[in-house]
Amino acid sequence: MPHNLSTTLRRIAAAIALIALTLTGTLVSTTSASAASVSGKSYVEGTDEQASLFDPVVVNRADITLPQTSYNNLQANGKGDYQPAQMVFTTKNGPSANLEVGLRLKGGLGSLRDLNGKAGFKVKMNFSVKGQRLYGIKKFTFNNMVQDPSMLHEAMTYRIFRAMGVPAPRVGYVRVYVNGVDYGLHLNIETYDSVSLKRWYTSTQHLYEGSYWVQDIIDSQYQSLQIDEGDLNNRDDLAALSATNNLSGEAWFTAVQKYLDINEFVKEMAVERYTGHWDGYAWTIKNNYYAHSTKNGLFTILPWGTDQTLNGWIDLYSYGDVGMMAQRCLSYSPCLELYKGALLKVNDIVPTLDFATMVDDVAAAINPDIISDPRKEAGYDSALWVQANTKSYLSWVVGYVGPAVNSSNPNGAPYLNHSSYVRLAYSVPDNVRVGQNLSPVVARDGGNGALTYQVVQGPENCSVNSTSGVVTVLAVGYCRVGVTAAGDGPWATSLNYAELMDSKKDGVVILDPIDSAKFGALTEVTFTSKSSSPAVVTATGSCTIVNRVFISPTAASGICTVTVTAPSDSEYAEAVAEQDVSLARGDAPAKKLTKDAAFNGNLPSGGFIVLSQIPSQVVGKCYRVGNKLYARVSYGQCLVTFLESEDDTWVYPAKIHVVRMVAATQTFVGSFGSTGSHQIGATKFVLARQGTQKTSLNAGAKWTASAGCALTQEANRVVVKLKGRSNCQVTLRSVAVFGLPTLTKTWNLTY
Repeated sequence: MPHNLSTTLRRIAAAIALIALTLTGTLVSTTSASAASVSGKSYVEGTDEQASLFDPVVVNRADITLPQTSYNNLQANGKGDYQPAQMVFTTKNGPSANLEVGLRLKGGLGSLRDLNGKAGFKVKMNFSVKGQRLYGIKKFTFNNMVQDPSMLHEAMTYRIFRAMGVPAPRVGYVRVYVNGVDYGLHLNIETYDSVSLKRWYTSTQHLYEGSYWVQDIIDSQYQSLQIDEGDLNNRDDLAALSATNNLSGEAWFTAVQKYLDINEFVKEMAVERYTGHWDGYAWTIKNNYYAHSTKNGLFTILPWGTDQTLNGWIDLYSYGDVGMMAQRCLSYSPCLELYKGALLKVNDIVPTLDFATMVDDVAAAINPDIISDPRKEAGYDSALWVQANTKSYLSWVVGYVGPAVNSSNPNGAPYLNHSSYVRLAYSVPDNVRVGQNLSPVVARDGGNGALTYQVVQGPENCSVNSTSGVVTVLAVGYCRVGVTAAGDGPWATSLNYAELMDSKKDGVVILDPIDSAKFGALTEVTFTSKSSSPAVVTATGSCTIVNRVFISPTAASGICTVTVTAPSDSEYAEAVAEQDVSLARGDAPAKKLTKDAAFNGNLPSGGFIVLSQIPSQVVGKCYRVGNKLYARVSYGQCLVTFLESEDDTWVYPAKIHVVRMVAATQTFVGSFGSTGSHQIGATKFVLARQGTQKTSLNAGAKWTASAGCALTQEANRVVVKLKGRSNCQVTLRSVAVFGLPTLTKTWNLTY
């Protein structure tokens, strides 16, 4: 089914569902949200420096300036290359500096708008300035929310994901202006990148982005997923996960656990279905999702694009064209039971989040901006209606899910009320050794169902007793153990994992500070590292690394980002340190007084030289006219002073040049054959008894000869011979120097 038709049908279905709920009295009146008041609760999560930007009851401001060329390029191809722009981001603490950034438009088939409409934006902080961050953020995502009249669905839905332990973005709000034009209220959504992923993972091998319905994790499609983080030329981790999806049933379930965190996956599936997220991975179509892998190749699925959620449409079990792993899980009973437990876990958590208050708080914070948003695509009445029904949906769904979960139970099966939600941990000593036994520590929400253990990754490093959970160390290396808690009466089955011997001691690289690196010189990168493995120094920007540790700038301005990577060894984990080094002009030798090759410090009276630059002072027996220096007399000297100067590449030091005055008369230096006419017959005639000709003023000279001459310049002389019984003329002429007349010598030779 084409995506646009599918979207239309889903909206119709959602509207019908909401109307049905309204008729049964489930939904509140559409006017109740207008009475919202901020409760004083805090919705900020985390203590990192960017946490305050993701506060859903605060609206910040972004002022973007687009040069005309950038504006035109974005109009022509908004999702193409980032375009140069500037941004000032204003919070309660005041405005940021006017930052050079990159900008492109954001959105898919349903939400992409050009600059004539309510465009969404991605802002790249390090586009023009390497390493630039704002509040630690390297990329901003401003959603236009054109498919969510309430403008609060993402704030609610992502909060449920995070409460379930599923990595999901935090959100705040921002009013966006472009070239002074008000583009209305946008969602400031935390971008999945190396910055945000560190909140959830200790390592990242890859972050893949899936979009539209032809990018699944299967052999025929995984190559088309976009790589947002990690090696662009290596998809071995994703290929391994894709290969397991060729299997089904028990074979799939056994194989996939080596590469997929099933516990996280069923929770992600459960929240998608619970919130009616039809535009993600696990329901109706596979469209918006991310796949993250750790350094050990363990994947989790991350949600995205949750604007069209909480709309009254919910379906827990159908799976049509959903992602293949969701299909495999829903069609295999043990995985289906885990998914049921995850649904019940969501149902236990949602009431604790007090969404009734949160909806009112967020609505109170953003509704003034919705009212004044000049580019919103739905009226304020629609916003109020959807906000009110969002709150009602979150209240209604809690009572709906329990019976719906149990509707698929086999005959005679117990009625499930909660997930047992098992957790597993092992205490691994720093000096763990081969043969050592490690005992499990298990906690669960409830139930006494039997526990079953298995090694799902690293069987060469550990084994586990399937009933006691005791691990035996076979080799010191990564091992992942899973535990399944069987269902017990009203407690649904659950599965979780523990990772053992994955953590080495933290590796540390300490980079000695480098103030700057000068063009034309080598600057050594010095550092210390705990790892015994040789560290590798790399650089990006206008520079290269030579001889493994020296910065060699390729420009005299800008930034060189130096990265030192110390690979892991048997004791320490890999460590990386990075430093931005400012590039500077190089130190050049003092400029010569003139580029005239004949000048050797002597300037003949009446002559001149062309200066390499205008001096600051001329004192003595010479004078300057324009860029020429003239001698006043035949004897004496003058001082020509150049102050320190610079160009785009070099800094030239100050210099005082001493110029000696000499007589303007010049002669050829050396020994020559007598000039005039000579009858030489068939013999050679010696013109000069030195190979190179100069004048007393250091001017060079050139030989010319007529057609009858065979002129030969040897190392220590110049000779001529007639070509047959002919005549010829040879001339030696000095090069013009210092504006003085040239010298000539002429020979006329006959047979």
